[in-house]
Amino acid sequence: MRSRPFASLVASALLALGSLAAAPSAALAQQNPVQALNQSLFGLIPDARRSDTVLLPAMSKLEAPPPILGQQSALVIPADAPSFAALSAWAQGQPQREAIDAVMKVTAVDNWRTAFVFALRYGADEVEPERVIDGLYVDLGDPPLLAAARFGYLDRMGTLFDLLHVEVTRLMAQDEPQKAAELVIRSMILARQLLDRAYYPEHELGYRAVLAGLGRLIDVQYLDARSEAPKLTPEFHRETAARLANGGFMAIDRIALPVGELAAARQIVDRAFDSAGRPSRETFAIELSRVAASTRPLRAFSEQAKWQALADAQADRAGTLDKVKGIADDWKLRWAFSARGELPRTDVALESQSLDRARFPIIDAVVPAAEVLFDLRQRVVVELIGARTVFAVGGFFARHRTYPPILDATSPTFIRAIDRDPLDRSANPRPLEYDRGRDGVYVAGAEVQLSPSSALGRFAPKGVADFAAPLVNVGYTLYSAGPDNIRHGGSRATQGQPGVEGDYLIHPPVLSLIRQHLRDSGQLR
Repeated sequence: MRSRPFASLVASALLALGSLAAAPSAALAQQNPVQALNQSLFGLIPDARRSDTVLLPAMSKLEAPPPILGQQSALVIPADAPSFAALSAWAQGQPQREAIDAVMKVTAVDNWRTAFVFALRYGADEVEPERVIDGLYVDLGDPPLLAAARFGYLDRMGTLFDLLHVEVTRLMAQDEPQKAAELVIRSMILARQLLDRAYYPEHELGYRAVLAGLGRLIDVQYLDARSEAPKLTPEFHRETAARLANGGFMAIDRIALPVGELAAARQIVDRAFDSAGRPSRETFAIELSRVAASTRPLRAFSEQAKWQALADAQADRAGTLDKVKGIADDWKLRWAFSARGELPRTDVALESQSLDRARFPIIDAVVPAAEVLFDLRQRVVVELIGARTVFAVGGFFARHRTYPPILDATSPTFIRAIDRDPLDRSANPRPLEYDRGRDGVYVAGAEVQLSPSSALGRFAPKGVADFAAPLVNVGYTLYSAGPDNIRHGGSRATQGQPGVEGDYLIHPPVLSLIRQHLRDSGQLR
């Protein structure tokens, strides 16, 4: 049976879950919310397209990585670092090779219409017993409560992404940049599968892994171009730019907001309110204390007294469901605009940000601060456009041995059309800012201020302070206006950090500059 595209399944899920808010209690009682969520998201996915059944058995066998990965990022540790021998040995171990092979299998299709889906169901009752034994599942407790979700597989998934980046470094050390670039793209295809999941933590890891992949892909291109004998051909540059095109495997406009937390809020309302529509103090306290203590179960009893007191101020059933629906509608409207970099009325807080927490403690406890996902998706859009442009410029250089005088010179040979800067909100948005200096050599003293933590997030090396990176023999600079919509000449890279003035540096790649800084400052271990 040929299933519908997964994006349409997400849309169906939104409609189905949205209808629960207005459904009478009797109808809710007849439908198990956990089963409804699983069915709406994964019910039409054939077993042959499930990546979780391939990945999770391999992930369960992964050996613990060397301790260095708890201190520095796998993205920036070079092959000549003292610690890389241990990382290389780990990456070549049999369990790790099997995990990499599993990734290659489930990312072989990059057409979103027929690609694999990470269709791990939610709850212990919905997964194979082996997953419960190894802990690689989403635990909802007993009885299952969507708001009490604990994501047992996410840490191991993070280790898997680290493994892939260690393997990328090994391939680069073996002078195989094309294989390295392909593995980076496969890591992004895997990360993209997390963005079709139901919950906020899954989306956050997915976005951060995509961003890490895009940064690493530019890093691989940069390192190859600077080598004595570059291996990436003009044709490879052109093909890579095409793979990163809008509507490709990333299909950014098809990523919906997570629906799990909204469904969780509705489930708690159904369970914790009495027939008169008021919160039942005892049930309310039991259910909400489970949520608050979902990662530390022994705290559940100490939480109950607090939630009993909060129940008295909680709005009634109708008011709470109206507020959940209002948050969902607000998210949906702004999400549609933010996909084009046109977030409307940025001076007005999100509905969830202006929440009366005393009147809606259920929503405060369950519904996340989704504005972080807005920021992450906008960064992905910027990095995707940046990566396409880098490979177009790199293709021009690989063919002509000089950088294009202007970006337009790369089109249509290496890129179909020059993208506009998605963070330029002027009436006539310009392309990304491109400057090749004087044959790639910048004036003495030219440098860029970098903030590694804001640039890499979860994948950043620990304890590396902001620093200034000199721009010497970097070929060219490419940057976006940044979230403040002001071009600062590429002198400060904030990488989309909200509320901080600065540009969004694309090239030279931030990863390469951080790696060089760690080497120059003696911080590589």
